[in-house]
Amino acid sequence: MKKEKQREKLKVGYGILNRLIAHISDRKMINILEFLKSGISKKRADEHYINNSELWKQKKCQLLDKDSGFPYLERQRDLKDFEFGYANALLRKMFFGGNKMMADDNCCEVIAVYNAITFLGNGVPSVDFPVLLKDFERNGIVLHGCFGTSPKAIFRYLGDKGYNSHMLVGEDINESSLRSMQESHNTYILTAYNEKGHIESMIHTVSITFDAGKYYIHNSSDDRGKPYDTLYNAVAGFGDGRSDAICVIGVR
Repeated sequence: MKKEKQREKLKVGYGILNRLIAHISDRKMINILEFLKSGISKKRADEHYINNSELWKQKKCQLLDKDSGFPYLERQRDLKDFEFGYANALLRKMFFGGNKMMADDNCCEVIAVYNAITFLGNGVPSVDFPVLLKDFERNGIVLHGCFGTSPKAIFRYLGDKGYNSHMLVGEDINESSLRSMQESHNTYILTAYNEKGHIESMIHTVSITFDAGKYYIHNSSDDRGKPYDTLYNAVAGFGDGRSDAICVIGVR
């Protein structure tokens, strides 16, 4: 869901949203995103899958980056031709300036899941990226995709696929709890406001992996290739330290 800050401020919908949720706790925010979860039709999801699968065949090699270990998706902006979710004319006007909603707008959570299962598969994800897009389009996207994917849907998906996951939310995210998660899980998915105290900066979700004694954040232009000594340092340092963590999911 990450976008240019100025673009966000120009959109009517985000201004309204900011006023509505300015004083909502992280736990309530996650519950609201889950409440607003609404998938698209099977027919439309199938159509998107056909388009996305063909694009993936053509562009997979150039989309994946091996700089920090396994082949991860690092540049959400490169997914502008991939389809994810579907907004009607009113929602497009409110949140996307009237433009068609595409994966480069809203699929950061799916990228995080893809990168996490790539790590857990030793470089080979258990499913291809277009399959993940379709799965979450049918059962996971928020307001037809306008607000990306529900963190609870991510947590459920991982559990349904046999992964052992644990979620920390809001005030439960601290140095002690992250140290325990670091010791008990192998990879992590972080959802955070892009800027502390600025809900209009919107939410971004990233994966965090461990390689050669260091933690790396994926699909974040501010943190690309930057090593962190601990999981806590990675979470606190995300976005040059400007972000505000909402939830962290540990996966093994």
